[in-house]
Amino acid sequence: MSYQSFLIFLFMTNLFSSSYFYTSQSPLNQLLRWSDPQYFYGYGPTTQVQLLEDLNKDRLDYINLFEILDLRTEINLEASTSNLPRYYIDGMIGIPFTEKLVLQNNYELDSYGSSDANWDGSKRELAGEWTGYLSHSSLIFDYGTGLLMLGRGNLFFQGYSQSLLLNGNTPPRTNLWWHHENRKWDFDWGVILLDDMNEKHRLFTFHRYSINSSKFSFGITEAIISQYDDFIPNGVKYLLPSSSLFEIEVNKSGGNLFWLIDAYYNNGKKHFFFEFLVDDFSIDGMSPHKLAYKIGTRYDANKLKLIAEYVNIDRWVGNYYYSELKMLENEIPIGHILGPDAHKISVDLISSFYQKLMLNLKLQLTQQGSGSIIEEWPVESQNHNLGYHSEKFPTGNNAWNFKCLGNIVYYVKDGISIRINMSKEETFTYSFNLNLLY
Repeated sequence: MSYQSFLIFLFMTNLFSSSYFYTSQSPLNQLLRWSDPQYFYGYGPTTQVQLLEDLNKDRLDYINLFEILDLRTEINLEASTSNLPRYYIDGMIGIPFTEKLVLQNNYELDSYGSSDANWDGSKRELAGEWTGYLSHSSLIFDYGTGLLMLGRGNLFFQGYSQSLLLNGNTPPRTNLWWHHENRKWDFDWGVILLDDMNEKHRLFTFHRYSINSSKFSFGITEAIISQYDDFIPNGVKYLLPSSSLFEIEVNKSGGNLFWLIDAYYNNGKKHFFFEFLVDDFSIDGMSPHKLAYKIGTRYDANKLKLIAEYVNIDRWVGNYYYSELKMLENEIPIGHILGPDAHKISVDLISSFYQKLMLNLKLQLTQQGSGSIIEEWPVESQNHNLGYHSEKFPTGNNAWNFKCLGNIVYYVKDGISIRINMSKEETFTYSFNLNLLY
């Protein structure tokens, strides 16, 4: 069994005849970044039927009920040093109306779900600590050279590691996503309706243009987080796929604008990837730049793959004078989870020296300053410069912090796996998971 086949087999991947959306919390989505980048790089991602056919030609890990429903249920039991035993059930119900039109609902039941950052529901007295919600709910139309998705969930940028612009860490929100492929280039347009703040409605929208081949990808994204009182006169202007968000921001204001440049190059066993985020560039030199970048490499050996990267985020990236225009949703960063005023070096490796055993180890060294995305804007107007060009990075007390994360997964037999998670920061913690899938 090949290395990629083992990863798919180990996590009991589903093979669907229609297009489904992999959620950011999906175990398979966590593993896709170790596969060929043409299968995972970009916004989304949706399932790639050809990927699964190539890697595992003779395996179907889903139940088709009278050829009407696609069903998947995953049951986990977790015990750890920090929590009481935890039980959670994740599943998906898909209704393929046709091969092109699919309704998808992903659900989650959790005995301690309120502790998760991406949950913002309500607990019920009769249920105790148990929580339940739909982590993803959408209607997807796949028209061959693209797809249109309308629903509720997490749109996120999928790459070798977390994106600087858009990640799936926040609670699910109402969204619309259009993806179109035109030979060598792709177009993505997405809208996410965020929670209201300070009696203002908010939305996040983006356009991405990318050039792709089997060896490389180069993309440019324009995005904005905006506020409005009345949708028709003030909000709809941001939603047109043909809009120039820069032109709207310059002439009509009311938003926090971002540009992202991303690229990767794949040369067989060696991969190189890069992201550069521009929040604000101080032309007059009277305020610090608001920039972030990420650079990394992946090396593929026979039974081992390794990703090494460096991430740097300036102090004021994602911050803004108006709190409703900060890159936050439910107090969680919309961009990279590291947050501003910090940089990090990390090494992540995955190995399967034995057919039924997988090892994943991550080492990271982080230096975090005193700044954060929730700190108050230092001047009393959005139009005033900060009065200085540069500042110490990172600011304040900025000692280096070392963290080690690891997990071992053992595949027992069809539908059953055992996972042990370990971490070491100030203290050593571990958790034990028994996973059942049917």
